[in-house]
Amino acid sequence: MTTAVVAIIGVVFTGSTAEASCFRPPDVEADLVSSDLVFVGLVTELANENRWAVFRLEEVWKGDPGGDRVEVRAGPGPRAATSNDRTYVAGERYLVFASDLSGGPGAWFDSGEGARWVDSACSATRPYESSLGRFRPGPVSSESGSSVATAVIVGAVVILAAGAMVAVVLRRRSRAG
Repeated sequence: MTTAVVAIIGVVFTGSTAEASCFRPPDVEADLVSSDLVFVGLVTELANENRWAVFRLEEVWKGDPGGDRVEVRAGPGPRAATSNDRTYVAGERYLVFASDLSGGPGAWFDSGEGARWVDSACSATRPYESSLGRFRPGPVSSESGSSVATAVIVGAVVILAAGAMVAVVLRRRSRAG
């Protein structure tokens, strides 16, 4: 009897995409439109049975994460579960489609204090593969991209300063001569 109860509980509370009660199958193109934040990131921390993850951002395709790391919650707090829970794997790169709770009515589950970004098994979130690059929108922000932009700005300032110094030296020589 105990084994049967455990088996039933395991079936009811296992959260995979195949078992999720979603209104539509996950779709990358549709979720690019409907999600508040879309990014490629590496899972650096996990909590709450691997349903809450901290990602180090590599590319932001849509939205403003507010930093170079973002926490995404894909299930309710401890000791609770839904059929739409998603789990993550530490060290795995994902293309994540998240919803913003900061100004909205809240998620369909209690994601806990301080939650801003949520995900579920119903989104198009998946381990990142190079073939997903075809969905990448126009220019995307990335850590390496921001470093390049900073280098270009610093380089331009140095060139302008050098040009101004050359102009001053030439002007002084022309007055002296």
